[in-house]
Amino acid sequence: MWPTLTEAAILIGTPVVRSIAGWAGHALEDGEITTFEWKELGATIVRVGTLGAFTYVGFTVAGIDNAALAAGAAAFIMDKLFSALEKGKVIKTKK
Repeated sequence: MWPTLTEAAILIGTPVVRSIAGWAGHALEDGEITTFEWKELGATIVRVGTLGAFTYVGFTVAGIDNAALAAGAAAFIMDKLFSALEKGKVIKTKK
């Protein structure tokens, strides 16, 4: 049940890359990174990492191959969904 080195890299890399990519655009708008912005980056990494870890455990227990990759993708998607809901954005679906 413990992740291999490759799986651990995916589980750690996904939240870090996703968080930095989303954070950098906002943090660098004014050319200055504040302590608050660093804390927000850390909180986002923890949030996405936690989603990924719990999803990984669920996928592993269910016997899904490539659980780390699936968990990373699911955590990324869920974080984007939570961010959109938090900001009050409307998510449109095709009819």
